[in-house]
Amino acid sequence: MKPFEVFPFVFLGAGLLFILMIVLVNVLFLALEIELPNPLKFALPGMITSLIMLVVINFL
Repeated sequence: MKPFEVFPFVFLGAGLLFILMIVLVNVLFLALEIELPNPLKFALPGMITSLIMLVVINFL
C-alpha cells in the first residue's frame, strides 16, 4: 500500500479513538456521579480527552 492510501485510515482511526475517549470520560463522570454545570457539560469531557491524547502523543 502506498502511504497516501493509508493516510485517510489513520485520520479515521484517530477520530474514532477521540470520540470513544470522550464517551469514556462521560461514562466516568456518570459513574462517579459528578454533576457538571450546563456550560461545562459538553466542554469538560472534550478538554480532558484532548489532554489525555496530548499526553499519549508526547510519550510516543
